[in-house]
Amino acid sequence: MRPGRGTEEEDPLLLKTDAPCGTRNSSLAERVYQFMEKPSSSTMAQVVSYGIVICIMISTALFITETVPSIESNQLAVLWFYAFECVFVMIFSAEYFVRLWSIVVTGRQSFCKFVLAPMNVIDLLAVLPWYVDLCMMLAGAGKTAIDLRALRTCRLVRMFKLGRYAPQLRTIGSAMERSVASLIMLLFMMSFALVTFSTLIWLVERGIWDEKQGCYARDIPEHDCSPFDSIPGSSWWAITTMTTVGYGDVFPKTEAGRIVGSFCMVVGILAVAMPTTVLSVQFADAYEEVVREEKEKVLRKAEEDDIKKHDTRQNALAHGLIKMEQLESKLALTMMEIENKLLKVTSAAPRRQASINASFGPMTAGALQAMVNSRRFLESYQG
Repeated sequence: MRPGRGTEEEDPLLLKTDAPCGTRNSSLAERVYQFMEKPSSSTMAQVVSYGIVICIMISTALFITETVPSIESNQLAVLWFYAFECVFVMIFSAEYFVRLWSIVVTGRQSFCKFVLAPMNVIDLLAVLPWYVDLCMMLAGAGKTAIDLRALRTCRLVRMFKLGRYAPQLRTIGSAMERSVASLIMLLFMMSFALVTFSTLIWLVERGIWDEKQGCYARDIPEHDCSPFDSIPGSSWWAITTMTTVGYGDVFPKTEAGRIVGSFCMVVGILAVAMPTTVLSVQFADAYEEVVREEKEKVLRKAEEDDIKKHDTRQNALAHGLIKMEQLESKLALTMMEIENKLLKVTSAAPRRQASINASFGPMTAGALQAMVNSRRFLESYQG
């Protein structure tokens, strides 16, 4: 071993300053957290995240396919679909509990904060219907009087799990959150126009009460029951007219009703178009702002990592310079001891002593100067 060089514990220059996450010094929970929460941390983490996304898409497609009557009535197909559902539920459940364990153990979140986080609530709702369905069937010995189809439709919540693995969806969600003022304005204008025209069409198209038919009938040749017998009932016509859908199942038949309908069409276009324009502009601005913040966050994180690496290297360099100063002192003492021993050995040969006196001093000075130059060269990289 060379002089002045020790083991890794003694010499900071031998320490690994950029040890990646997942080394032996990292805890298991920390490694699992990086694996589950940061797909870019390793190739295997990316493979797992892509696998979960594929499971989400396949499970949603199977749920949709399962509603086809020919498949729903086929017992063998139902068993296969249920088997696949069990597999996907186990995968999603394992993912949820592994993430819960890693985040709570590493101290990044408490149990309550984790459970109540919006994305984690979605993860829980994605698997909860299966367990509720299973418990109800077991409680009823395989049969239950409750229709569980509505409960099973909650499995579509799994589509929202894609937001965890798709940064673009999170960016769009953040932009929509910042555009909530325009959304509220759009809803307000739509609601105001809806109530106004529902009331107007109710006034002119309700008709009079017909005792025989037991409903309000319009005074027209057919004398049929009016679909505008109430303001809530008239709101269906108003919303389909304002949004330019126009199903044609409900329509005015009087001249006054047609005039109200005409105004409803024109005002509906304005009530939708104007707030939508403002909303689109505000959403575009918010989206650009969110994207810029994300880029700044990445750059800031990279800068912080560079600063940490720089500080670590500077610390190692400082320790190395201290070690070099110690080596300079040791070299001066060693060279002095060698010179004294050579002079002592050659005490009976005056010519050799003269040669040693003439050459050893400059050699010692040159060696020390080389050490000084090396130290000054390393010092120029400090700071």
